[in-house]
Amino acid sequence: MKNIIIYILGTTVLVGGAFLFLQNKKKQDANKLAELDKLGGTTPSGTTPSGTTSNLSTTSDGVAPSDANLNLANATVLVGKRAGLVSTASKSCLQSFNPVTINPAMGGMFSGSSSNNNTYHLCIASKQGAKEQLVELDKKLAGLGYKVDAIGQLVKI
Repeated sequence: MKNIIIYILGTTVLVGGAFLFLQNKKKQDANKLAELDKLGGTTPSGTTPSGTTSNLSTTSDGVAPSDANLNLANATVLVGKRAGLVSTASKSCLQSFNPVTINPAMGGMFSGSSSNNNTYHLCIASKQGAKEQLVELDKKLAGLGYKVDAIGQLVKI
């Protein structure tokens, strides 16, 4: 019975202390926000200096929620296109390369197909074009407030 009372009192003190700590932290944050606002800084969108959230909140970058949803949808479409460009930019063109060689069996004449070499040059050109398109696509993503990480996942900037 004595231990139960000690546990109940300890839990009450713990919960009460946590409540008081959080209330004090909230007041300190509100004071810091008010101080920053006086210095010319801005509070995060959707919050008032007292720390409460307004009903018409926007995201921290000032984009309305509907615009943020549109940006996310557009960024998702761009990431889908980006995956195809990455595969094109990283493919190997060596399989289409057919070097021109001197063929002794043909009396020292050149052998090799010029059409295969054209295929190689087209492959190189498509890789270069894909790399240039990736740069442009990444600029568009940055304009929407997103980027792609090393494993191809969409990340909010």
